Amino acid sequence: MSTYAIAPFTAIEDSREVEDLGIRVGDMVTFKTDFVQMANPNYLCSKAWDDRVGVAIAIDSTYAKDVPQAKYGTNLGSRVNLSVMYGGTISNRELVYYMEDLCKELGIDFVYDFFLRGATDSEFIHLNRSGVVNMTLSIPSRYIHAHRSIVHRKDYDDTVKLLVEFCKRVDWDLVKKLQASNR
Repeated sequence: MSTYAIAPFTAIEDSREVEDLGIRVGDMVTFKTDFVQMANPNYLCSKAWDDRVGVAIAIDSTYAKDVPQAKYGTNLGSRVNLSVMYGGTISNRELVYYMEDLCKELGIDFVYDFFLRGATDSEFIHLNRSGVVNMTLSIPSRYIHAHRSIVHRKDYDDTVKLLVEFCKRVDWDLVKKLQASNR
């Protein structure tokens, strides 16, 4: 079995053309999508902004509200999303408080994210072994889960800044404090 990345505008008319590309039944085929900085350099386009980075904190994308008929979400370029609840995951409350304080210290705008449906990697991370302290930081994204989505550079940069500072500060004392907090 092989994996192929094809251009999203590849037009294939019939099975012969598929075979000519060397693709066989059972092969994984995905769109080839490159990172693109949009005309306004504050908007970035790429494949799957979720699932890109992870430590003890999952990074995911969340719904952008600045699209037609959107009822939920956050406008692009407005703030980091601290996920308190996302589908099957309720974040460790002390970790949420810690990240909130860190945002305030760093001058990063944030909002709490609550979704009753859906799932992130965090849901499966917290179920590992006897449980892993975790939460999700979400970046607002237009066209979430499409073969390309758009995020705002400020949201991306602020999320990375927050995560990097957390990684610099986390130590075993903090981990033990967080583990003990939800007992």
